Amino acid sequence: MQNLTTDSQYVADYLRTIHGPVVLAGHSYGGSVITNAAAGLANVKRLVYVDAAAPAAGQTTAQLSGAGCVLVKKKPGELFYTTAAPNSSGTPDLYLKESIFVRNFASDLPRAEAKVLWASQRGASMAALTTPSRAAAWKTIPSLYFISTGDQIITPASELAMAHRAHAHITVFHGGSHLTRSMAVRT
Repeated sequence: MQNLTTDSQYVADYLRTIHGPVVLAGHSYGGSVITNAAAGLANVKRLVYVDAAAPAAGQTTAQLSGAGCVLVKKKPGELFYTTAAPNSSGTPDLYLKESIFVRNFASDLPRAEAKVLWASQRGASMAALTTPSRAAAWKTIPSLYFISTGDQIITPASELAMAHRAHAHITVFHGGSHLTRSMAVRT
């Protein structure tokens, strides 16, 4: 979660070591990573997006959150706290504040579980969210898209638009959050 270009290259390099068909699944920013990592790899047969970003070439993950997203409605200082030391991209890591994580990121989880997940979250560089995508593997690889209607981090409307653009098979779960853990219902 440092830079979309380098994170995707890391995954692509690993995928080249696999002899046989691969199905890649990505959640949230991971959708941007698989979109780029799978480009041009013949062994990747399917892409699965779970409440995830699926950027076109030139788009950033941050651009795909949707107009009603909590990340767009609030100022960075209300959303994140940062580390004092820079990461490998030269910027501080961002961590969601507890109130945002519990109420908006993991809102369908029991509060105690959401707090444990908040305390153990991995930081993300701003560069991970603002690096433009170099590819759109969903243009050539069949895709599936899981959408939680309660997602406040990437809005369901934004996810649906990305899923339609990718001609993905869509599964909608009515409810949930960005960290939905409930069973999906096909619609």
